[in-house]
This record gives sequence, structure tokens and C-alpha cells, in this order.
Amino acid sequence: TNLSNGTLAGTTYAGTTTDTLLITTSATSTANTYRANYIGTTPCTNLATGEGQLLINTPNVTINASSTAFCLPSGNAITLTAGGASTYTWSPATGLSATTGSEVFCSPSATTTYTVTGDDGTGCIDTAQVTITVGSDLTATASASPAVLCSGTNSQLDIAVTQVTPTPFGQQYTFQTLSGTYTPLVGGTVSTATSDDGTQDTIPIGFNFTHGGSNFTTFSVTTNGTIRLGATATSWTNALATNSNVIAPMWDDNHLSAGSITYSTTGTSPNRVLTVQWANVSIGGSGATTNSTSNYQLQLFEGSNKVRFNYGALAPNSMSASIGITGASGSYISVTPVLVIANS
Repeated sequence: TNLSNGTLAGTTYAGTTTDTLLITTSATSTANTYRANYIGTTPCTNLATGEGQLLINTPNVTINASSTAFCLPSGNAITLTAGGASTYTWSPATGLSATTGSEVFCSPSATTTYTVTGDDGTGCIDTAQVTITVGSDLTATASASPAVLCSGTNSQLDIAVTQVTPTPFGQQYTFQTLSGTYTPLVGGTVSTATSDDGTQDTIPIGFNFTHGGSNFTTFSVTTNGTIRLGATATSWTNALATNSNVIAPMWDDNHLSAGSITYSTTGTSPNRVLTVQWANVSIGGSGATTNSTSNYQLQLFEGSNKVRFNYGALAPNSMSASIGITGASGSYISVTPVLVIANS
């Protein structure tokens, strides 16, 4: 073969006299056409193929942040908007409402650099970063001494500024035990998470749910008894201390051998409720399929942002589950299951 259009800037070729042309380029966006010329031997004549076009395109991914400063504890979530590609993936998940999509909301608990990776749909990718600096709210109190004075006299004006200390995650929530009748979820959407260690990601909550100071609109679910807000599902290893934004009514190495996971958002704004139900689950026993009769739910409440765990009949193979919720990695609150309650 012979090159018909010469050499592009930043481009090198190998195999220009063979059947395979290898092109290496550092160009970010360009197009060129190529033609193979076959040299014939007498009595055959030379043959030139039709032109083939090579298009080189690299996305230029950008991030626009509504602010780069976030104040605790009363700051409004910051909007991060990506552009320049077709699909986007965000990391880390900590403090984000979701990890995919062109627009996400972040409410970090510490200064964080977020990275977005954009794909233009052809496999070409680019990344961009933004750093969100986290600080504490300030309160100010003014005073005058004296506060009342006569015309022509002086008063000293003072202002006292205090830095607000954010409430630790574990102090934002308390557990309360209630007794009642377990009501199975009727209808709802059947999750694709099945069998042993099955997962399903990016499920809409149906409303904005605030958890640990961050806003979330999606969740993932696993057969191992957890959901995770705004990120991919957890593994079977129950580790509340090292996993962020997990809500775990019964986190263990469970098996959905005879049952299913269903979920449904009910009610009307601003009082909607998301219910996620695990029905006929085998709990514990290293993923054993025996005793597939346990039933439990979790519910998220719009507006109040409360979390509720509902337990029906339970028949665990072992009781080594973690029950609790987590915020940022390392922040969690949990209870230790020591007694199986029929309905709660």
C-alpha cells in the first residue's frame, strides 16, 4: 500500500508497504482519507482501492459547579454539570446524589476532588476535575454597650463570631423500636437482583432523599440485605465502617433462593415513601439456601428523611448480620441483633 494524502501532523505510520496499515496519532480531532494501491506484475496492472476515511475525535469534557465552597451543616447541595461527551461517570461516590449522568448534586462532609469521565459514544474518553472545599458555618452576635445612650455620648459596638461545629453522623440519627403487624408489599417492581449476591444499580428513589447532609435520587440493591444510595451495590461482606451511604436492614451473606426483591414508591409529594422488600430470603449461613422464609423491608420517607426497618417472620441460618446505616466511609450507627422479633 501507499499513502495517498501524505502524513498528518502528529501522526506516524507503520506497514505502508504491507496489507495492514498501522496509524498512531496524537491529534485530538481530525479526519483524513486513505487508499491502498496494489502494485501489479506484468501482465496485471496496478489497482487502486476506493478511499477510506479515518475520523479522530477526542471529547473535551468540562465540569461546571454552581459553587466550589460547601458549608456545614446548613449548606445547600452543589450542582455539578458535565459537558462535552455523551455519557458520564463520577467518582468518588462520597457525597454525590448519583455516580452517572450529566448532572449530579454533591454535599461532601470534607474537602473533596470529584472526577468525571466522559465517553463520546465511540469509546473515546476524557476526564475533568473540580475540588469542592468544605468549611463550617459561622454565627455572629452583635452587642452595644451601653445599649441605650443619650445624644452626644458614646457606645461600644462588638460582634462575636462563632464557628458552627457540624453534628457527627452518628448523632444525627437515633433508633426507636416499635411493635406492629408486618404488611407485605403488594405489587411493586420486581428487582433483577436474584439468587446469591445478586445486585441491581441506579434505581430511582422517586423523590429527593437527604441522608447525612447529602441529597440522593437513586439507589442500588443487593440480595444480601442492603441498599446503597447513589452508588453501586455492596458486596456480601457486611462492613458498615468501610462502606458509604448504606442502609442495611439485614446485611449478611444471604441467598434469594426462593424469594424476590420488590420495590415501590407510593404517596404524593411531599409525603412519598419508598418501600424495598426482601421476601422469602435465606439469611446468613454463608449463602446457604435453607430456611428461605424470612421477610423484611426498609422504607425511606420524603420530607422527614426518616428510615424505617420492618421485620416479618425471620428464620436465620445464623445471626451475624449488620443492621444499621452509614454516612461517609467510617461514619455509621448500628444495632446488634440478639433476639429475633416476630413482627416489628
